[in-house]
Amino acid sequence: MKKIYARRTALLVIVILILAVPVFGQYYTEPKQSDVEGMSFEVTPYLWTFGLNGSVKIGRSPTISVDAGFSDIRDDLEAGFSIALSLRVNRFLTSFEYSNLELGRDVYPDNSRVDLDIDNKLTSWQMGYRIGETHFIDLYAGARYFLIKSAINVWDGPDYFRKEEWVDPFAGARLIIKPSDNFKIIMVSDIGGFGAGSDLSWQIAPYVRYEFPEVFSLSLGYRYMSVDYEKDDFLYDMESHGWIFGAGFRF
Repeated sequence: MKKIYARRTALLVIVILILAVPVFGQYYTEPKQSDVEGMSFEVTPYLWTFGLNGSVKIGRSPTISVDAGFSDIRDDLEAGFSIALSLRVNRFLTSFEYSNLELGRDVYPDNSRVDLDIDNKLTSWQMGYRIGETHFIDLYAGARYFLIKSAINVWDGPDYFRKEEWVDPFAGARLIIKPSDNFKIIMVSDIGGFGAGSDLSWQIAPYVRYEFPEVFSLSLGYRYMSVDYEKDDFLYDMESHGWIFGAGFRF
């Protein structure tokens, strides 16, 4: 039931983004030529202040429930790095994203103590096309590579370790509304997996962006991502969500 609801929610958001373009397009200002003509390249390091909710299971280990807000993640974070690269040539788009998270924390299922370590590497590549003259909808498709290393160490019990990697195809849309030349309201949503890698993966991310003259921009938003992967004796069913802050450098 959860998977069906998540799939329908993601698809509904994508459809709304596509249908919103002609509705919003009549209200705001004309775009700068730089939005649809010429070439633009941008590098954006960003911070995702996320929490985690979900379950991890390896072999015969107990199913470990994770319920950690950002304050918990911050205390247990061992390493973290995120960056996005994007290139636009006229209306054609391509982008690359890399994110690395290493987390270690103690959990207490069934009155026992367990050390849980998660090393999560996420790499995405996508291509798309920009539609619109006043405001825009970017339609895109791509592949998202997951590399998950999980270790469950049960005190006074066995240790479990698993490395899993898979690739999810995905498709999505990005709605861009411009109240002014420098200010943008953006909504991103995509859905993938479809059993090719994970059973289902999807995300939604509304944010605002302010572009300073020439080369610099700042972004603030909220990102939610859900991944449901189960294969053989490994379960990784996890939701990541939290505020996202980015600083972009255009060339």
